[in-house]
Amino acid sequence: MKSGAALRILAVTAAVIVVTPMLPWWSVALVGLTVGLFFPAASPLEAGVSGLFGWAALLGLAAWQGPMAALLGRLGILFHLPGAALPLLALALAALLCWSAARVARAIRMILAGSAGPA
Repeated sequence: MKSGAALRILAVTAAVIVVTPMLPWWSVALVGLTVGLFFPAASPLEAGVSGLFGWAALLGLAAWQGPMAALLGRLGILFHLPGAALPLLALALAALLCWSAARVARAIRMILAGSAGPA
């Protein structure tokens, strides 16, 4: 991985960590849209990885601060899933939201760039 990509992933991960507590789950999609629209060098894959890393950090912080295992056990019963599957599903959601939003925004940016030329 090139250092530019690593720095972009780190920056977008930090954005996900900062924005998520303010604008719950859909903030990940907003970060992905921002990446796709305003940062042409960033790939949607980098955005998806950043969404996953950001939520992994937030889940790790939540697990460190409270009884996450007990909560996951109870939620697992509710959803008929093993408790360990729930954080994995949350991480997959974050990665897919950020990736897909960046992908859509990149396509919009390309369409707008193509139509901005002289007729």
